[in-house]
Amino acid sequence: MNDFPLAPLRLTAAQAGFRAREQLGDLTGLKAHTIAAIHPVPEGWRIAVDVVERSAVPDAQDLMATFEVHLSPDGELQSYSRKRRFLRKDIHIGEES
Repeated sequence: MNDFPLAPLRLTAAQAGFRAREQLGDLTGLKAHTIAAIHPVPEGWRIAVDVVERSAVPDAQDLMATFEVHLSPDGELQSYSRKRRFLRKDIHIGEES
C-alpha cells in the first residue's frame, strides 16, 4: 500500500512506457531496447528504459544504458537521467533496475 497520494493518471502503464521510449529517443537519438520498469509516482510516472548507446559486433559487446524517465500524469516528459551503463553481455537474469 502506498503512503502517498497518486496524481490522477491519464495514461495506462503501457501508454506511459510507449511515451517514455518515444520521447527519450527523440531527445537523445538513442534507440530504446526495452522498458525495464514502470512505477506510478505522486507526480505521474517513473520509467526505466534500457537503450543501446553503441552497437558492436558481436552484439554481446553493445554498450547499453538505463535511463530513468519521469512523465507527468498525461505523459509529458518532465525529466530524464542516465542511471547506469553496462555491456549487453553483463545483463543478469533477475536483476532489477
